[in-house]
Amino acid sequence: MAPATMRPRLALATGQASGAATRESRRRAVPTTIAIIAAVLYGWGMRHGALQPYYSAAVRSMAGSWRAFIFGGIDPSGSISMDKIPGSFWLQALALRLFGVHVWAAELPQVIEGVCTVLVLYRLVREWIGYAAATIAALAFALTPIVVVLNRDDLPDTLLILLLVLAAEAALKAMRTGQLRTLLLCGVWVGLAFQAKMVQAWLLLPAFLLPYLIAAPLTAAKRWAHVGLTTLSALAISLSWTLMVWLTPVADRPYTDATVDNNPFQMVLVYNGFGRFGSAGGGEAAIITAGAPADGLGWRTLLSISYAPQITWLLPFALIALVTGIQQRTRLPRTSQVRAGYVLWGVWLLVYLVLFSTTGTFHGYYTAALAPAIAALTGAGVVHLWTIYANSRYAWWLLPAAIAVSTGWAVYLGLRYRGFLPWLPPLVVVLGLGAAIMLLVGRRGMSASGRGGIENAVIAEERTRPGIRAGISVLTAMAVACVALLLSPAAWGISSLNPAYASSGGVPLAGPVSAVYRSVVLKHQKLPAPINFNHLSGRSGKLLTYLREHHGTEKYLVATQSAEPAEPLLRDAAGSILIMGGFTGLTPFPTSPQFASLVADGEVRFALLAKNKRANAAVGWIKSNCIHVDPHFYREQTDVMLQLYDCRPTTS
Repeated sequence: MAPATMRPRLALATGQASGAATRESRRRAVPTTIAIIAAVLYGWGMRHGALQPYYSAAVRSMAGSWRAFIFGGIDPSGSISMDKIPGSFWLQALALRLFGVHVWAAELPQVIEGVCTVLVLYRLVREWIGYAAATIAALAFALTPIVVVLNRDDLPDTLLILLLVLAAEAALKAMRTGQLRTLLLCGVWVGLAFQAKMVQAWLLLPAFLLPYLIAAPLTAAKRWAHVGLTTLSALAISLSWTLMVWLTPVADRPYTDATVDNNPFQMVLVYNGFGRFGSAGGGEAAIITAGAPADGLGWRTLLSISYAPQITWLLPFALIALVTGIQQRTRLPRTSQVRAGYVLWGVWLLVYLVLFSTTGTFHGYYTAALAPAIAALTGAGVVHLWTIYANSRYAWWLLPAAIAVSTGWAVYLGLRYRGFLPWLPPLVVVLGLGAAIMLLVGRRGMSASGRGGIENAVIAEERTRPGIRAGISVLTAMAVACVALLLSPAAWGISSLNPAYASSGGVPLAGPVSAVYRSVVLKHQKLPAPINFNHLSGRSGKLLTYLREHHGTEKYLVATQSAEPAEPLLRDAAGSILIMGGFTGLTPFPTSPQFASLVADGEVRFALLAKNKRANAAVGWIKSNCIHVDPHFYREQTDVMLQLYDCRPTTS
């Protein structure tokens, strides 16, 4: 039994240990809670979620055919590939194989990827700045409107973002340790991200490698050597699938879509890469370039009425945090890890800001790639500006000013949609400006010991991440400010759970800016039928019934002009379909002689032509040599946009 004099010490030690365990338990509960919030936002109503028509058709084919799976074939026979690398769709195809052909199975990988990104970002920012910054960053990312709708879809960007955040985590750890294997891991993640979204992943290599060159605790020669090896590993992993396809004999693989010579490097590096900044390289390649125009707005694109509410709510605060975070650390040692982190996120942010301001072809959901950088800088900025507020004699006003600027921007965006959440702008004004005023007033009540030089405050923040003594009013003001910052993006993100504001699977956007909202709410139309697997109905269902009834020994059920007419058929497991012209209908496959040979060999009988697509040589051959099928034969009154041709008229 311990002496009496020892008992108080034992009790004190036990109490301290218990208190530390309780704090650690609470800290572990924070990311779990945020992950649950994200899972609900992303996974609610998955059974009726949005599917991208083209990708979901290809995934259904990949789930039923290993040839289509490996090469990314659009139909089970793998006659022509998708116009993308299939890496991100492998997970979806495997989910369909494992759980069955359901909408929720196709969307499950995206939900998991989104939740994992939240957790990785939390862990990354915690190691970089601390728990408070990590909490704010994870919440900011999880609630970003375009992130919410993207993770409720089946698009490849969710996997891209997860892999890039993993690469950022490895890069920051490599900066601290100087370990080559950790930096090589960063290169591995970038290479795998390339499999998800191709050249877009390469754009962030400078963001990961430049801070290592600046801050890693090694000699300059070793830093450059490590960066060179990492770049080579990233390039090797990035091009592995493309090289595999290129080395496969043409007869043993699908024709590569979006190319004029069946070269996968053209599809990956031109059509989906550098061609997005202008033409596709001239000549025949230029005619197959696809994408969504950015309205010709240039640097104003992200400030436009469609894109700004998706991603920019916290952009002003993040930019202020970035400038102050780097500027006030200029005199610190080269190996400052906090400053290196600001460089990483700053390059990430600026690269994508420039990209979306210069490229001519991109969809609004691409901007989700900005979300990790904005979220991380927001979390770090709250902590950094709070430290300055408590310690600086002259720069303390930066925190209330940043809150006021962000509040003003949120109110401006909210007022552009007066019929949508009309209570939101007034509430943000009250919370944001109220918090800023409370911080201005509360500054007078802070202790004099908390007003040292800003340089000493920054050094202390780097070394110890100290807590700051402040009154209840100031702490309350800071909490209210955080609510004001996150309220608008959260409200827009949550609105996606309402079918009236849910956007299409092809172009997901949050809030009242989507085509679905404009057609349904503003024009008082019905919600469109969701894209689904199986149970095809309407015109496509009647066509499929007719084709099945008249299908004989042909390899292909039908040949379609572009992928668009084939998509609903493929989602219903229609079988092998010859997709002429690929995604756009402009890819020169098959040629006119090739199609004629397929007809002569009995491999294809029917052809489905689209009136809204440009005719090529094969389409011309069909119109000259095949018989138009009267729509009454498949119980329709008119052809509308699709015309069916029978290339064996004697058997009709």
